[in-house]
Amino acid sequence: AETCPHYLTLDATRYEQADELDVACCVISPPLRAASDSDALWTGLAAGDLDLIATDHVPDRRSVEKAEVTAGRSFDRISNGAPGIETLLTLAYSEGVGRGRISVERLVDLLATTPARLFGFERKGAIAPGRDADIVLFDPHARRTVHAADLHHTSDYTPYEGLAVTGAVRSVFVRGRAVIRDGAFVGRRGAGRFVERGTAGAI
Repeated sequence: AETCPHYLTLDATRYEQADELDVACCVISPPLRAASDSDALWTGLAAGDLDLIATDHVPDRRSVEKAEVTAGRSFDRISNGAPGIETLLTLAYSEGVGRGRISVERLVDLLATTPARLFGFERKGAIAPGRDADIVLFDPHARRTVHAADLHHTSDYTPYEGLAVTGAVRSVFVRGRAVIRDGAFVGRRGAGRFVERGTAGAI
């Protein structure tokens, strides 16, 4: 079983905002629930009842797909989903490790080791001989505020806008090559590579 960062950090009060476009930016399935439900999910992650944290990343744009709500379209026609790949690690660290809900070792398992094993990515999920040199350099002491303008995805918003967090990704290496350095994208267009799945591992 999995959960997502929006269910771990946001709650249903987001649907009470006056700006209907702000509300549309949090239209996801299932919808956000009470803060107590978020706490229960963290308890499940710590206990091993949940196996991983996934993003369910949807790179919609507030100004395009989500803006359909301002055209008078019904609720069920609003584009469903939210962006979340780039903020995943920081949010999981800040809300999980930073608040004493899970250990840093458990965080690595939830975000790297277990997903790689379950999806059969034999060269991913660990730093070891024969594996791809995929490495994230993370500063656990950094304090910052999340802003869409600082992110590299194609969306023009983030549901975590204005959220104060602890921890920041400094550099990212994919197969040994830097794609993020000191927070700036330095990757080369076309350098990505399709990774075929192997045999999925047992939970």
